[in-house]
Amino acid sequence: MSSAEAKLFAAFLSLRDDGYFAEREWACCHSCGVYELPSGTQRYVFYHSQDGEDLRNHNACYLSWGGDPELICRRLREAGLVVGWNGDRDKRIRVTERPAVSRSITPEILSAQSS
Repeated sequence: MSSAEAKLFAAFLSLRDDGYFAEREWACCHSCGVYELPSGTQRYVFYHSQDGEDLRNHNACYLSWGGDPELICRRLREAGLVVGWNGDRDKRIRVTERPAVSRSITPEILSAQSS
């Protein structure tokens, strides 16, 4: 399991505690995933098998969702993920792993940048 997958799993556990149906690799696509939700489900978050491939290969994927988008985005950020969503309730939420810091900023680097 990649770091991004582990962070997303942690976010899903938090969302389950909030009463959401939250699943990884749920169905083959978005349409089937929504169709296969348990009867009466209003609050859900999932990524399907095609998204799972993107997550494994690129550390990023889109999430299908229903419910409170602000809470969903907050839980994803709390798990250490970068969230991309434009506020449109008809759009999926994009998640990616935070880029790693490649080096520390030292006084030498700062003085070289200000010269």
